[in-house]
Amino acid sequence: MSNQRKIKVFLSLWLAIIVNYTLQGKQIYVAPDGDDTNTGIITSPFWSVQKAQSVASPGDTVYLRGGTYQISASDVSKVESNLFACVSFLDKSGTNGNMIKYWAYPNEQPIFDFSDLKPANQRVVGFWVSGDYIHLRGIEITGVQITITTHTESYCVYSWGDHNIFERIRCMIIKGRASDTETEGITFFSIAMLIIITMMFPRIKKEEMWMDLVVIPKPEA
Repeated sequence: MSNQRKIKVFLSLWLAIIVNYTLQGKQIYVAPDGDDTNTGIITSPFWSVQKAQSVASPGDTVYLRGGTYQISASDVSKVESNLFACVSFLDKSGTNGNMIKYWAYPNEQPIFDFSDLKPANQRVVGFWVSGDYIHLRGIEITGVQITITTHTESYCVYSWGDHNIFERIRCMIIKGRASDTETEGITFFSIAMLIIITMMFPRIKKEEMWMDLVVIPKPEA
């Protein structure tokens, strides 16, 4: 094979790799021992979902490595309406056919523990989802606190977006001290949702319950 032919073959293969990578999207990694000053590759993962979102584009997959993410006050990304203390504020949208995916890394369990986050007079939101075409999968959320003692809620996931998928999201439901206060599992203020399947786990303590929930988005018209 001539050198010119070899160059053409090499360029064709390289172009195919680039096109395939573009179509599949890139992979971004988050880990309990990561750092938001890292590059987000598997050997240099970010710490926060929020940082991962800042570099994600439609079609990308954010892989959440297993282990416990101990959330504190410094991890609050945004206080919405001077009331909702949002840790992961997911307002960047994917597109039809190119969702932004936040998935547990295969065979690993990411656990987001909010027990140290207790903002005074605010409702805690683990994942505020106002973007569209977002897919969360395989995440466990625990310890979302209620700090307001009158009628109120805090939320594991608070969804305003459309055409989103929430798959194998495990939430701990906590009853507050007052009868009308509790931590909600997944709350929806959105359209284009077709089926909700829920399963409650046995209570760990009398004030706790676990919920496993899958949401399937309504097909496009």
